[in-house]
Amino acid sequence: MEVITSKVYDVPSLGKREFSPNTIKTRLYCYRKYGFEGLYPKSRCDKGASRVLIDDIKAYINIQKEKFRTIQIVR
Repeated sequence: MEVITSKVYDVPSLGKREFSPNTIKTRLYCYRKYGFEGLYPKSRCDKGASRVLIDDIKAYINIQKEKFRTIQIVR
């Protein structure tokens, strides 16, 4: 396992990556259980649905945005 995780791999569309032992174990488990289909990224179950913020949180965010908008950064 140390030999595998000590290498840097050139992953298509992601570039050079290193993988932890836990990642290797998880991917191997998924491959053995589901084959190549298990290695493909999964889509989110809430894909396309908007996340709702309650009105109190929206108001708080707007107040904080206004506070920081008036602060000038001095360099």
